[in-house]
Amino acid sequence: MGEPNGSVWHLIVVWVLVGSSFVTLGAWTAASFVHPFSDLGVGLVFGTGLVAVGWIAGYRPSVPAGLVYFSLEQLVALVVELVIRPAWPRAVTAVASIAIAGVVVFGGAGQSAIAYSRPVVRRLLRVSHPSDQ
Repeated sequence: MGEPNGSVWHLIVVWVLVGSSFVTLGAWTAASFVHPFSDLGVGLVFGTGLVAVGWIAGYRPSVPAGLVYFSLEQLVALVVELVIRPAWPRAVTAVASIAIAGVVVFGGAGQSAIAYSRPVVRRLLRVSHPSDQ
């Protein structure tokens, strides 16, 4: 994006890519309780709060890592919904997909995969970068 790691645009992109899964978790959890607020509103506050706390604490994932997390979390959520959903509540399946995607992407294996795939994607797109040499 060309912006420094702590820019507002970086925060917005991280909020959309990473926070969206927490919004869903918050909305599904809120649906389990009686309250005067909308489930989506509670989910938005929950997801935004988690991303803001992480950002303030200094956890600022890169945009490529956020994109990989978003994609993998959606895929894992789909598989978990199809395989395990009948036996577990929706909030539990959301926690499982968030945890699996988070460990894979932000753990050591995910960082290695991102580092390996970056030059491959650039080569496929025919975009050169000095670090690929």
